[in-house]
Amino acid sequence: MKQHFKKLGFALLLLICFSLALRAQADEHRFSLSGIHLQEGERVVGIDVSLKAGTFVTVSGLPPGWVFTIDNDASWQTSLRGDAKLGSATLDPGSIEKWSIVVHRFEFGDLKFHLSGALLVTKNFEDVRKIPLGTDNFREISLSYGGNTRPK
Repeated sequence: MKQHFKKLGFALLLLICFSLALRAQADEHRFSLSGIHLQEGERVVGIDVSLKAGTFVTVSGLPPGWVFTIDNDASWQTSLRGDAKLGSATLDPGSIEKWSIVVHRFEFGDLKFHLSGALLVTKNFEDVRKIPLGTDNFREISLSYGGNTRPK
């Protein structure tokens, strides 16, 4: 009888650990940029993204000639910043929309999930214009785990 309770307890522990792993996975979300409109001749030279109630997990589609800094602050208010280091590394809107970020969402209390930011663009490398990025500019796309795709 004692052995039966040990096995039951062990099975319950495994079940709890498995459900926590699935829950953590479900809290990850992938976003890409969309709805980016530049003026004729403008190129993207920088990006700033702020994330509340979450952390950055991965960033993909990073272009060569760019430097990125991610600050996953323990306050759950994190940031990502990127800059083109060469004029030839500047990007058009189509290239920007190929980037994607995976974030871990972690809401609690009054802290609610929110993505925002800005693109820095220029025509002449002297004058820089800031284009605000709102929630409409971050399109959620499905995540893929080991060949399986999880719908958003």
